[in-house]
Amino acid sequence: MSWPGLTGAIVQKHFPESEETLKGHARKTRSGLRSTKTASPTVEDITPSGEEVIEVEESNNNRPTTKQKEICIRTYDLQDDMQRKMYTDQTGKFPQKSSRGNQYIMVLIEMDSDAILVEAMKNRKAGEMVRAYQKLVDRLKAYGVAPKHHVLDNECSKEFKEAIRSNGMTFQLADAHDHRRNVAEKAIQVFKAHFISILCGTDDNFPMPLWARLVEQADHTLNMLRPSRVVPKVSAFAYLNGEHNYNQQPFAPLGCKVEMHVMPAVRESWAAHTATGYYIGTSWEHYRNHKVYIKDTRSVRTGATVFFKHKYLTMPTVTTSDALIKAAEDMSQAVKGSFQRVNRPKKLLSN
Repeated sequence: MSWPGLTGAIVQKHFPESEETLKGHARKTRSGLRSTKTASPTVEDITPSGEEVIEVEESNNNRPTTKQKEICIRTYDLQDDMQRKMYTDQTGKFPQKSSRGNQYIMVLIEMDSDAILVEAMKNRKAGEMVRAYQKLVDRLKAYGVAPKHHVLDNECSKEFKEAIRSNGMTFQLADAHDHRRNVAEKAIQVFKAHFISILCGTDDNFPMPLWARLVEQADHTLNMLRPSRVVPKVSAFAYLNGEHNYNQQPFAPLGCKVEMHVMPAVRESWAAHTATGYYIGTSWEHYRNHKVYIKDTRSVRTGATVFFKHKYLTMPTVTTSDALIKAAEDMSQAVKGSFQRVNRPKKLLSN
């Protein structure tokens, strides 16, 4: 809605067949698809219709006379799931420590919006976990969302419990070694798949210690792809933040190599007009500005003029078929225009 000129047809026409999507979201083929196994006949299949099946006592082989089918039914209370709940859990240790010392990510999923919020952490100690938790809760409060119940992992410190109570929430610990009770376990899988795709799409020379700086925009783009549970026709991001305006905060591929324009007032007379760096996200505090990690100075700058050098961002080329179609359209318009001029009344021609 807020991206001028973007339509579904254009996306389908120009969407790249990227390897990064497969590297992050590839899954094993489900079993049972186009199975070649033949089902063994049952008593019901070989008994003629209309004849009564006589149950025979079990013999020494303990084989039943008929095939029994059991159906398990589980009832879900939707009202119970919509009572302002949230789940949190922590990812495993990231292979490389970030430039800011982060090695873990806390993942929070809020059930009403179905939004997944993340925050990088340095370690899994009580103080660091409380800091990450409080920052995520403050984000929800800024969006106008105030969960009342918190379900978290079984490993919970005393300080963490006090922080939950101070936010006016009740809490429940998941059973030990039972990952099914904590919805955040699935949220971690979803975020990791999304983040792995982003990391696989970065430039070959992108400094991996900068991975924690990509988490913020990865959080936003993921929630743009997730429908809200309360209002399924809008995304989880729109449910919390409102519709994103791409004119004010444009997005670009994270980690791609860029050339950032340097203003004449801050560069030397014969210096290069651009600085080489890597795109790490949009600047939410500016208008149409990007945050770029500058390679030479090892610092982050914001600027409005950035030239992206991503492998999928190329200038469109005109193929032979496109040229023939365009030439045919031009000839058709020219013939149509000449036909109208010939059949125009003489009075109009004189005027």
